[in-house]
Amino acid sequence: MNWTGEYVIEGDGLCHWRERMTIDDPELVKACQDNPLTHLFVEMWAEMGVKVGVAYHHRAAVKGAGADCAMFPLRVYRECHVIPAGYEPPEYSSQWHLHRSEELYLTEIYKFAVETFCPPRPADFVVFKFGRTFSHGTIVVDWPLIVHSYIPHGVTLADALSDAQLAAREMKCFEI
Repeated sequence: MNWTGEYVIEGDGLCHWRERMTIDDPELVKACQDNPLTHLFVEMWAEMGVKVGVAYHHRAAVKGAGADCAMFPLRVYRECHVIPAGYEPPEYSSQWHLHRSEELYLTEIYKFAVETFCPPRPADFVVFKFGRTFSHGTIVVDWPLIVHSYIPHGVTLADALSDAQLAAREMKCFEI
């Protein structure tokens, strides 16, 4: 995806920078052509300023600055009004999944989502098991194409079935 922009004068009389996304990734272009829901979903998170390449940052989802794999999906689903605007997840360590067996992430997911059979559909949520628990959240663009935030890449697109960090991991699929 490429980002371009222009200054526009809006109704408030002020000049604002507006960014636009063009899709140049052949895999994503095909997904958008084959599935109108995928195209709408990609446009939605592009409008929010969620960019592939935004840095990984623990417990954050700051537009244009950084996000982690829990807060990134939370922000996307919150912006879509699927999760209440006032919801705040519990505190968590960046390594809690390595040292605890409590399914902290799943406990929160079950408050807003219904577990489904895989393969998931566009805009569904998939959580992968890392360490001792299900602790890595991703959003489906068009299965197996996902978007997620991952150390050290930040927000990135990946093929969940061939990505070396994800392919062999246990996963759970959720309809939001």
